[in-house]
Amino acid sequence: MKIGIIGPTEHEIRPFINKIKDKKVIKHALLEFNVGTFEGVEVVVVLCGVCKVNAAIATQSLISKFDVTHIMLTGVAGALANHLKV
Repeated sequence: MKIGIIGPTEHEIRPFINKIKDKKVIKHALLEFNVGTFEGVEVVVVLCGVCKVNAAIATQSLISKFDVTHIMLTGVAGALANHLKV
């Protein structure tokens, strides 16, 4: 199993990047992919930037170049209404 983790902003993805062991950075498609392990599982973590096109590029790169078997997206979305409290 190899897990890809995508985050749109530095604030949202940095906690994952900081926990990677044996980390190496691979630049591809103008993005920096952080490759290593987390609790014995291979991970590839990338800051993609905001917008669905950036997320699509990062996702395709995780699949095509890094052969991930699972993909997770992390981040905070705005609420549709103030009473929902993000």
